[in-house]
This record gives sequence, structure tokens and C-alpha cells, in this order.
Amino acid sequence: MKKIWLFLLLFIPSITFAQEKDFVEHYIKSRFEIGTNIAELEQRWGPNGEIDKMSSESVYTEFWERYAKGLIRVVKEEGLTRKIEILMLRQDPRADDQKVWIAKVSLVDKYASNQTPQRTDTIITLLIKNVPNSKKFQVIGWGQAYLNDREQAKSNSDINESDNPPAFEGEIASQNTFLKEYVIKNPDIRHRLEECPKHTTYKPCVMYVRNTSSKEQIAEDFFDEAAHKSGRVPYIIRIENQKYAKTIIPKGSVAEIKIPPLR
Repeated sequence: MKKIWLFLLLFIPSITFAQEKDFVEHYIKSRFEIGTNIAELEQRWGPNGEIDKMSSESVYTEFWERYAKGLIRVVKEEGLTRKIEILMLRQDPRADDQKVWIAKVSLVDKYASNQTPQRTDTIITLLIKNVPNSKKFQVIGWGQAYLNDREQAKSNSDINESDNPPAFEGEIASQNTFLKEYVIKNPDIRHRLEECPKHTTYKPCVMYVRNTSSKEQIAEDFFDEAAHKSGRVPYIIRIENQKYAKTIIPKGSVAEIKIPPLR
């Protein structure tokens, strides 16, 4: 029996830290890099392409609908090219048994009409999982926050465990327990509420809205969006979240907004 188990173990794929890191580096570069070959870019970013195959359905849909399709038009119309440099890449030790990676990336864009390089630095959070019975990975969570000029001037060593990496986009932003530390708690929510569904509901619920801007905001900056998505009148949202209104929501963090019953 022992010989059989030893034989089976030889055929169970083993995954090393280096393989995991190589996958994350490759995914980041494939997701950002823009050359002069538009056909290659459309194939890499498009449905059934490289990014699609390396991502969960929700991560890819978010990427394709909110980012890639529009950027491909810019590439065709304005001759955009982009180089990427990964300045820092490490696992997040606070993620327990989850495979969470944090990267600082420098993006250098050039347009056909203006050859002056435009540099932007961004912090990225990735959540990956192993594909069962293989040495492959899949990205199941992606978060991104652009840095302002002051933050770009920070050295790489200044980005440490005390920083608040961007929360993940899409469905995972509120469902993943690791990301709960990025939700800025609302004192107006005194009892447990279910998360608001995508469709309008008559029941009270809580809505999570991520700060995707490059600067900190306050909770009431997201009240109109919450009112629109929930079908409520804006002033009702303000009344229900009075204590929370002036709470600071750092970039990449998630606002927790109380949605009252629809009357």
C-alpha cells in the first residue's frame, strides 16, 4: 500500500513559490502591456484569449467590459502604446491561507500625436487559486488604485504591510472575508443586514461601494450612486447614514452604505 501511495504522489503536480510568482508577473504584464500589433492585443485581451483563460468569469467580465474594449478603441484611434515595469511584487502575509499578491507597477503611455511619455504608478491586489489537478493558476480577484504624484515619489520600501491595498472589484469585493478589513464600517448599521442584490429590493440592505478614485473621499460622496442603484430617493439615504456621512473612505477602500426599505 505504501508503494502505491508513493507512486501516486509522483504524479500529483507540485507548485512552487517561484511558479506562482511567475504566473502573477506574466498575468500583470499581459493585462497592461500594449504594443503596436493590434491584432495580437485583441487576441490576448479578447474573449477566449490569454487573459480570459487565466481569469475567473467575473474578473474577466469586469476587465473586458470596463477596461479592455474601450482601451482597444483608443489604441486604434490614437495610436496608444504602453510599457510596464513591475517595481514591487510580494505576497500579502495577512491573507492567511489565501493566495493574495500585492504589486506596485509603473505604466508608461505614449500616443501617436504626443510622444512625450506619460507615467502612472498603480498598486494592484490579486487573489489567485490553483486549478485542481494541475500546475495552473487562475486570478479570481483583482483590485487596482492609481497613485497620485506624492505617492509615486515614495520609495518601494515605503509600501509595506501597514498600507491599505485596493479592494477587489466585482462580486468578490464584499463576499471575500480577507477584504472585510478594507470595508469602512458604518455606525448607522446597528443590526446585521443582507447585502443588496443587483436588482431593486423592497427590503433594507447594505450596499458596498468601492472608492476607485486616486484620492480619499467621504462616505456621502457615494450616496447618490447608492440611491440610483437601489431605487431610493437620495435624501432618504442621507437621513439613514447621518453619522457615516463624513467618514473618510481611503482610495481602494469600500464604503458600507445602509439602504432603508423601499416605501
